[in-house]
Amino acid sequence: MRFGILFAIELAVFSWEVATATEQCVASEDSNSCSSQVPSLMQKQHKQAIKTMPSEEGCTSRQVRRRRRDQTCECRRRTTRVDSGWKCDTNRNVMVVEGGESEETPECAPPFHTKTGMNSFYGSRNANEEDCTWMCTSNWDYKDRCQQSKFSTDGAGTCHLYDCVTTFAPTAAPPTPPTPPHFTFKVVTYNLYWWNAFRDHPWKGVNIIANINDVLQPDILGTQECDDPGKIKDDTGLVPVSSFDGAQGTFVKPSLVLSSNSGKYDINAAGFWGVRWVTWVKHTTASKSFFHFNTHWCVQDCNDDTRDIGARNMLDKINELTNNLETPAIITGDFNAFGGSRRRRLNEKGPNEFLQNGFEIAIENYVDGIFYSTGHWSVGATLVGEMAGSDHKPLVAELTLL
Repeated sequence: MRFGILFAIELAVFSWEVATATEQCVASEDSNSCSSQVPSLMQKQHKQAIKTMPSEEGCTSRQVRRRRRDQTCECRRRTTRVDSGWKCDTNRNVMVVEGGESEETPECAPPFHTKTGMNSFYGSRNANEEDCTWMCTSNWDYKDRCQQSKFSTDGAGTCHLYDCVTTFAPTAAPPTPPTPPHFTFKVVTYNLYWWNAFRDHPWKGVNIIANINDVLQPDILGTQECDDPGKIKDDTGLVPVSSFDGAQGTFVKPSLVLSSNSGKYDINAAGFWGVRWVTWVKHTTASKSFFHFNTHWCVQDCNDDTRDIGARNMLDKINELTNNLETPAIITGDFNAFGGSRRRRLNEKGPNEFLQNGFEIAIENYVDGIFYSTGHWSVGATLVGEMAGSDHKPLVAELTLL
């Protein structure tokens, strides 16, 4: 009942304003003025922007409740509740609720993605969405828009209608997943010639250390004939991360990767100098892990068949640890593969076992080489270094983990 009375009063005032404007236009005989003034008045009630008080002194809460305000009160909002929580934002000339929300920017729910001009019209005390819907569809100016519009209410009797375009927003291309970081490692294999260079002729050892520090600068180092990994650590800062059975093992630059799961395995390919081993360590980057295997094959009192047996035993262990090369791997070593030509020593049965079972050669020289698991790495710069006191040239390969 109260809702109907207020609505009728509102309609009567609106009709009086239109009639007064029409009489004024007829009296003035100004057709241009009439053509613009009367439609403007007819649409005035439905297209008022939400405005605000210029100041707390100029617009008190009592004044905000008045049906009409003078020009100093520009918050054209109806409310019957003093404690509604809404205040005038004089800087933006909009009504805002405590906490910063504003009815100037209502949200359109999916699938709506844009909103057009917002209009306000008044309802009864505590108007809800159903009341607003009824008022909208009962109004000739809004009824065609009501089915594609949304309403907001403040719980104080004011309905706000805003248009939501019912087309979907343009479908954006799905975001490209971030590319995992690629890690590039300078991998070096180096036979250190320990008995001669560090024991019998220490000056050679000094040159080898200088070569490692100043020229090779490895991230990962596989060594053969390394009798004292502690000395290499002290002189280069590289950290030994595998066992050194058979005087061979691996180093890594500190804090570069997380190293774990180190081990050793007798490959059953002994020669004059005793048991031949493969040693390993597992390195983990921020996103991936890989194994580094290092070895030193027999050279005396053995042959290419012996080394081939060692290669096949190595592969068995590698496949066991990497789950058949699901985990990337690299191999460094002195393979003593003299069975090939002088141009390519590693063209022997043993090294070819690697090439036929998931590995490729990054670089080789004489009897030394660096292998990497196929599909896991890209090869950058490579280098055959200077002996610098050893009887082997170090090999360098920049390998990027894909």
